[in-house]
Amino acid sequence: MTGVQTCALPISAGGTAYIWSGPANFQSNLSNPGIAQIQLNQSGVYQVTVTGVNGCTASVASSLNVIALPFITASGSTVCSTQSLQLSSTSSLPGSQFVWTGPLNFYYNGAAVNWPNANANNSGAYTVCITSPQGCSVNAVVQASIVNQPSVTLNTNAPLCENSPLQLTANSVPGTTYIWSGPNGFNASGPYQTINAISLNAQGVYQLQSNYGPCTFVQTHNVLVYPLPQIQIISNQPVCEQHLLQLTATSTASGLIQYQWSGPFNYQASGQTALRDSCTAMASGNYQVWVTDLHGCVGYKQSLIQIQPNPTVACTSLSNCINKYSTLEASGATSYTWYAPLAILGNQYTVAIPPIYQMQAHSYTVVGRALNGCTAQAVGWVYPKAIPQPSILPSSSLACLGDSLLFVASGGQKYEWRGPDGFIMSGNPISYPVLNTKMAGIYTLTAYDAQGCSNTRIHEMQLTLAAQAYFTSTASRSCTPYCNSITLVPNAYNTATLVSIAWNSALDLQGAGSYKKTICFTKPGLYTVNCTIKDEHNCKSTVSAQFTADAGPSSDFTTSPIFIQATQPAFTLQPSEDVSFYYWTLALPQGNLNSTDKNPVIPMPEPGCYPMVLKVNKGSCSSVTHKELCIQDAFHFYIPDVFTPNNDGLNDVFKPTGNQPFRYQMQIFDRWGLLRFESDSVIEGWNGTFNQLVCEEGYYVYKIKISTPQQELIYKTGSVLLMR
Repeated sequence: MTGVQTCALPISAGGTAYIWSGPANFQSNLSNPGIAQIQLNQSGVYQVTVTGVNGCTASVASSLNVIALPFITASGSTVCSTQSLQLSSTSSLPGSQFVWTGPLNFYYNGAAVNWPNANANNSGAYTVCITSPQGCSVNAVVQASIVNQPSVTLNTNAPLCENSPLQLTANSVPGTTYIWSGPNGFNASGPYQTINAISLNAQGVYQLQSNYGPCTFVQTHNVLVYPLPQIQIISNQPVCEQHLLQLTATSTASGLIQYQWSGPFNYQASGQTALRDSCTAMASGNYQVWVTDLHGCVGYKQSLIQIQPNPTVACTSLSNCINKYSTLEASGATSYTWYAPLAILGNQYTVAIPPIYQMQAHSYTVVGRALNGCTAQAVGWVYPKAIPQPSILPSSSLACLGDSLLFVASGGQKYEWRGPDGFIMSGNPISYPVLNTKMAGIYTLTAYDAQGCSNTRIHEMQLTLAAQAYFTSTASRSCTPYCNSITLVPNAYNTATLVSIAWNSALDLQGAGSYKKTICFTKPGLYTVNCTIKDEHNCKSTVSAQFTADAGPSSDFTTSPIFIQATQPAFTLQPSEDVSFYYWTLALPQGNLNSTDKNPVIPMPEPGCYPMVLKVNKGSCSSVTHKELCIQDAFHFYIPDVFTPNNDGLNDVFKPTGNQPFRYQMQIFDRWGLLRFESDSVIEGWNGTFNQLVCEEGYYVYKIKISTPQQELIYKTGSVLLMR
């Protein structure tokens, strides 16, 4: 800042006119002229010419030296009352003196002022006067503002429970801005903040920064969040109708814990365990429990309880014969348990009741269980009835095979006979031929009365059995041709004497004796030899034996897959017949590969053809097959992208080609989608014509379906260029 100074020239008296001149084109006609705000360039000699009353003139000169004022700067600040007021000034002339004055009689000597703890009353204009060593002075005025620190108080409603609203409050001071920060990246502005549902990881230190002009005030508060009690409800489900419902709550709360329960149909309870007796269907629904811990935090849990209906169990009752098993049947449940006094009878929906031998009714209890685990019971009764008392009249107990059995009974209304070898007949009396020797033995009569009750009697029937014998032979099975010696051997335990032996005449039996014959088989097949013998009681029986003449086994074989490609990891050998022994030999360049497996798996050799031998044994028969196995190279094909049907013998026909025989179907379309060629012949390709007319040059679209030698289908779509 530059100071202002006025310079007055000396007064000249006694003249009537004055002419002044000086530096910087100074001119004046005053007797005592002045120069306001004189400048450095106005230093120099000033001259005045004075004219007196007599017309005479006189001149005088004087020198004026203008001293430069110092160049100064000054600055003030705006600060908070908690900060220091800073005032500063500088001068371009060393040795200058500084004097500060301001509000409330402020006075200070020095270039810079550092005034701690100033208040708002000290705000205003401050003047610094700077005096140079030459005694020239200049002033500067600056403004200083002191802002009182606002009184802001941080309050919260912590500590609080998880999921409760956190209230962050500060008293509102006009002109003040508020900036909040806290855990989990919390940021907000304004004097009032609410976190509606505080989480556990949101507890910690919250900070409030209050900004009022230059004043900044930071406060913190540690917010503590109590976790809600974690609750588990344990119930005695399934709960059936008219049973006790028991609910027990477990929680993570500690100290003095309070429990409060509610449920359907206005149910209320307190305590850790809630009981509800004699439940009905109306007790089904959601049951809630509130658990309050020592901090007043309330945890909540609910559980859906379904009161299960009891099954409606029904049970049959019946009258039955005194010696019969009875069957009682239950319904209305999914599983059942039957009870008699001091015993469990079964666990099916039906139960077999053992015969009752006293004329006294018996009760049986069934407990039915539904899928939901609920039970109900019912009672069934068995009422015994009297049974008939049959008898069997004596009859012949001696018969040969082929004679008739005769049975006569009494004491019932219906009769059923059962005996050896599956014999069963109804009626009275009965007569039945003796068909085989197994019919000798015990026969049982079952007699029924009008009420369907039955009783049994046993009768032993003795038969005169025919003489028995058996065959011995050298071999019952062999490879053709072969001969077999057959000998008839009488049973040593048979007391009857043989009186005749008759061999069947359908076969060529050799031998003069009655007991020993020889038979020869030249063709494969199953052959039967019969011999009929008759004993002294004229009872006949037939001895039979079978002989098998086998043909030699087949040693032919195939491979899986049938077409062997080198791309496959292996192939399997498959014989044409199941036999008892296999011996495979594959001759490879590196040596023979042998196996006795039925289906050996052969690792894939190099493409080529190799000798293969299979020898098989079946019983005493054997066979050998020699084949050549050829390993094909992988199938691949080529579809050209251009052809030239100009009849030059080169590339005149468009069709796919491959390294192995294959089948294909092909369609050719022009650029408008019109079909121009179609064929499924492997020897026919497209020669570039349609209806014997030459097609124009350009691109054509093909669709080709290829069937590989392995019966795989390959679909190809593309374009081919026709050029002439």
